[in-house]
Amino acid sequence: GTFDGQGNTIDIELVDVMHDNAALISDLGTGAHIKNLHVTGSINTLGSANDVASFTGTVVGYTHGKVLLENILSTANINTSCVGDISAGGILGYNGGQNSVLRNVIYAGEINGAEAKNCGGLIGWASTATIIEHSASLAKMNISTDDSGNMISRNPNIVDYSGGVYVVEDVFGTLHEAVQLLSPEAVASGELCYKLNGITGTTFKQTLGTDEHPWPFGEHAAVYAVPTDGFRCDGAPQGDVTYSNTPSTSDVPEHTYTGGFCDVCGNIDPDHLTPNEEGYYEIANGSDLAWFSQLVNINKLTDVNAKLVADIEMEDIDNERFKAIGTETSPFVGHFDGQHHYIDWLNVYQPTTRGVGLIGAVAGPAVIENLTLEENCSIVGQGYVGLVGFSTPAGGTVTFTNLGNKGLVQCTTGANAGGLVGCCMSSACTFVITNCYSMATILGVNENGAFSGWLGDNAVLTNCWAGTEVSGTDSGKEFCRFGSNAKFTNCWTVQGTQVNNFSADQIETGQLAW
Repeated sequence: GTFDGQGNTIDIELVDVMHDNAALISDLGTGAHIKNLHVTGSINTLGSANDVASFTGTVVGYTHGKVLLENILSTANINTSCVGDISAGGILGYNGGQNSVLRNVIYAGEINGAEAKNCGGLIGWASTATIIEHSASLAKMNISTDDSGNMISRNPNIVDYSGGVYVVEDVFGTLHEAVQLLSPEAVASGELCYKLNGITGTTFKQTLGTDEHPWPFGEHAAVYAVPTDGFRCDGAPQGDVTYSNTPSTSDVPEHTYTGGFCDVCGNIDPDHLTPNEEGYYEIANGSDLAWFSQLVNINKLTDVNAKLVADIEMEDIDNERFKAIGTETSPFVGHFDGQHHYIDWLNVYQPTTRGVGLIGAVAGPAVIENLTLEENCSIVGQGYVGLVGFSTPAGGTVTFTNLGNKGLVQCTTGANAGGLVGCCMSSACTFVITNCYSMATILGVNENGAFSGWLGDNAVLTNCWAGTEVSGTDSGKEFCRFGSNAKFTNCWTVQGTQVNNFSADQIETGQLAW
């Protein structure tokens, strides 16, 4: 259900706790919404090296499904005598809910435990994709120095920080590159408050000189940027900036758009393309493709449809703007139809991101079909990399038809590089793959496949083939890794015997097609 604090304060005092999930609310189920709440006080847990109270959070201990925590400030402290991994989080101990959201949240308390390890400033452990927006950790982490903690969330690579996430110190040195580190002075000056709101937001307020930190509700003053050189067209302050409870008198200029992007700030032109009568965006060049990728990822319009109306050769500026279409927290679920065109010179370089490709992340009922990535294409990610990076645990049936990849696919440190698709995460989706091939060069550490790193338990492949050899594979699984219920009809490979075997010269002679 919904718990609305209506801007009130709850003072918690939990003492001598010896069980997991100690919190104001120990467990949350799917659909729960906690909002408009200030938590203060303390939680004190007891334990030893063999008996640890795990997943303490001042607001929530453990989530069992997708939840929303919104407009929350916690200044409560966590104190523990536990030894070792306690996975405590300033706000939430453990997130088990796919795509749970923390929005407009600040933790400004302390986590104290001389022998405690593995804590997070906001979340102790994110076990599945998590979204954090307009939030900050001002936590004091007084725990073991022999630690793998994180000032925002442990397991940081599956967290989406794109909504603006901030810390004022990083005692562990494990911050994700998307998290912004500010000085302690930024809290008192109003800089943090202004940045938490983003350029147009109004949620956070702080009466400067009175409030020690921003508040996501209550009778506090709005904070404004006062720049010496005015504002850019996206509202970003220019020159030297101070912050005040009195608005600036400078105006924000208009955008200047060329080819779908602002020449000054780089933002997309929302009116660059509009869907045709059939509901498809028509992509004619590299700029259009980069624009579409940002439409999906930044605006989170994941169920839109697109068609290529020409062969596309990407320019450097297009590649700078392009991001793999769909993310772990916002997978692409629309229809992408290449109409038998090719894409060349696509260079997707996201070496610290998992789920990278032309299409980064999908879920049902996505359909990707009728296109080829040519020899000069290069796709590099941390893990789960291919023409399509991976499918998320959101599930459903995903259809791939008439696809080919001749370029480079590389995992930098993670697993599952594949010519067509990197990974079917948790086998949650069913892949139906027809008339697809890979001639890609596959590079990676382990669990790679010429066709796929992991197809899941229920994939159905028909008339598919891979014509290159690959290293970093599990022995006997060179074509792809898959579960026990996967089905293959008329599939071929030059390496291994998982499916029918053929020699590379049979491609040129036409015997493979026959």
